[in-house]
Amino acid sequence: GQWRKVEQTKFQPTRHAPVLSQDGVIYIIGGINSQQILDTVQVLKLDDLKG
Repeated sequence: GQWRKVEQTKFQPTRHAPVLSQDGVIYIIGGINSQQILDTVQVLKLDDLKG
């Protein structure tokens, strides 16, 4: 997958929670350290999940 920087306000601070955006891309949110949330998420295409 690719790495893309997004605004933190667009997503809920849920640990490793997949979010399906309007453009059909699944964002895997990671890097949550207690009170700090990194604005870097892992972008996975739907085809990558199917294997």
